[in-house]
Amino acid sequence: MNGKRHGQGVSINNHGVVYNGSWINDRKEGKGIETKADGSVYVGDWKDDKRHGNGIDTNTAGSFKYEGQWRLNLRHGKGKLVNSVGVYEGDFANGKRSGEGFMAYDDGRTYDGQWANDLREGPRSVYKVTTGQIYTGEWKAGRPVGSHRFKYLNGKEGSINAEKIVAWHMG
Repeated sequence: MNGKRHGQGVSINNHGVVYNGSWINDRKEGKGIETKADGSVYVGDWKDDKRHGNGIDTNTAGSFKYEGQWRLNLRHGKGKLVNSVGVYEGDFANGKRSGEGFMAYDDGRTYDGQWANDLREGPRSVYKVTTGQIYTGEWKAGRPVGSHRFKYLNGKEGSINAEKIVAWHMG
């Protein structure tokens, strides 16, 4: 169509990126698979030459995988991210963890609560450390603040200052 890609097809650019999928007016549109020169692969929806809709992005080493919703080339909406730190499942906004989400860290810690701009942030968060203690309270800019409720494995419960949580479990 006037020298523009339109319909199903395969394209290889100067950087070794291969796209196999649907085209409209020389732009990726609909379903497609993009394989980069480093071997990373995106399989999913495209709109106006951008990842948009649902898709899976995986790197060759297997240390990174995102499966979920996209908007304008960014993770946006519900998704699951697996990386070298652990597994996050929840909300994304503009490429970052934002909203409600659960993170299971590779070392055994978990965080269940709110996120903002890739940081733990919110009033109703539950943080469980590798030794089994559970802390419930507020987080700001990725750190616990104020007073938190705690529950230890021995059944002891009470309140604790967030600074102690930081000193004991966050280095």
